[in-house]
Amino acid sequence: MRKSYSVTFIILMSFFLVILIAGCVQVTVNNSAQPTGTAIPTQTSGQNYNPLQTRNPQLPYVVAIRGDRDGSNIIFTYLGGQDAASLQSISITDNGVKVAEMDTNNGQIILPIGTKATFPAVNTAKHSDHIVCVGRFTGGATEVIFDSSI
Repeated sequence: MRKSYSVTFIILMSFFLVILIAGCVQVTVNNSAQPTGTAIPTQTSGQNYNPLQTRNPQLPYVVAIRGDRDGSNIIFTYLGGQDAASLQSISITDNGVKVAEMDTNNGQIILPIGTKATFPAVNTAKHSDHIVCVGRFTGGATEVIFDSSI
């Protein structure tokens, strides 16, 4: 004798089977784990919050500068970047000698995007001028943002 089951019974048993399987594969969560991020304060010592002061100092600043040789001159153009709001100046050296400074002017706080610096190349042969550009950011941090031969 063959026993037949109703559709309702089969659906009901399938539902209980799914619940049983789902209960056996639950993921446990460790609620005692400490957060790994750095909390961002909303005020420090009664002063207004400045997000530029809470930047992680271990991360490099992200700004771009382009250097080109035009005959016997070298031209640098500041292109901006993710951290453009905190760049105040760029100091440029050619073979270890300071040749230019891109700086804020007219009371501006940050270096305007598109700022240019033109200076004569120390050497006339291509790729013989070792150029290092160091950016100065709010809070006094400095970082090499360009280091190459032009």
